[in-house]
Amino acid sequence: MKIEVEKTPEAGIIYRTEHFEIVSDAELAPPAAKEVAGTFEAIHRLLAASPWGILANPAGGRFRIELHADPDAYLKAGGPSDRPGIYIASRKVFIAPLESFGLEKSPKGWQRREDIDTSALTRALTPMMMNDALAGLPMWLIEGAAGYMELMPVKGGTFSPAGHLKNVQQRAGEIEAYPLARVFTMDRPTWDSGDKDAPAAKDPSNSTVFGNRSLLPRINHTGMLITWYFIHAEGDGDAVLLRKFIAACRENARVVEDHRKALAAYDKAFAEFIRHPEVEKSPDGSYSYPKTLAPPKSPAFPFDCAPEQVAFKDIGILLNGRSPEALATAMRDALVAKKIPLPSK
Repeated sequence: MKIEVEKTPEAGIIYRTEHFEIVSDAELAPPAAKEVAGTFEAIHRLLAASPWGILANPAGGRFRIELHADPDAYLKAGGPSDRPGIYIASRKVFIAPLESFGLEKSPKGWQRREDIDTSALTRALTPMMMNDALAGLPMWLIEGAAGYMELMPVKGGTFSPAGHLKNVQQRAGEIEAYPLARVFTMDRPTWDSGDKDAPAAKDPSNSTVFGNRSLLPRINHTGMLITWYFIHAEGDGDAVLLRKFIAACRENARVVEDHRKALAAYDKAFAEFIRHPEVEKSPDGSYSYPKTLAPPKSPAFPFDCAPEQVAFKDIGILLNGRSPEALATAMRDALVAKKIPLPSK
């Protein structure tokens, strides 16, 4: 693997590989730089081989990674204290503290102290590789794909899919699944709240306006089980329906992105319009203007559904003529057949 190294006074040390631009505010010892860069490239190759492939086209042809020597700098950049790294979709950048790579500071630069936690890193990077489709994907697939890839075994620095089912079985024995049909049809606001129709949390710190965030581990886990089903058990186990669905979701995401750009252009045009000397703002917040002036027209939402329902526009591809309840029954039967633990109901 070829690594290009550039030292800049503004950004820090930049390590460039085939698919990544890794910016670190501290210098890595050459062996550590090679291992970190190699891990990113290995995860890229793993995701490229997945049923969804790489669903993002990064600016300049490389995904941007920002590494911080100071944990406080990581937090200031937007990183959560309870996660070893996070993808920030608004900036299209993955950030992480150097410590999460098992590195420690030394006179010769940051060097490896322990092995990299590949599973956590793989989970965190999966949304980055799927970025261009995220706006069109249901939450069960976004979280499910990340959870699915997290469980991919690593042996001697090599991903080993042959042991994946065993890890899924073990995880299913540790976390109770949420109702399959419920998770399959859950939109993002409901998901993020911890299911707005769920009973209130006993611990007030887990309560949301309409849900219970303590349920999120169960909901995320169930998304992984649904993803596993469509990869391994639906049809001939060749993920044909899943691939077709993801292709439709990616196109929907493109339309949503075009609409977002149109809205931004409208906002700019409207701001210019209200600055016109003949446009007056009324006390109620409305505007008056002569008939000779025409305000810009706000672009209509491109789909005949609410924005949070776009992810379900083409869900019929996966349902394949079944109701969500009938599909949930097929999922349950397939999961139980593979000795993947599920609740009795």
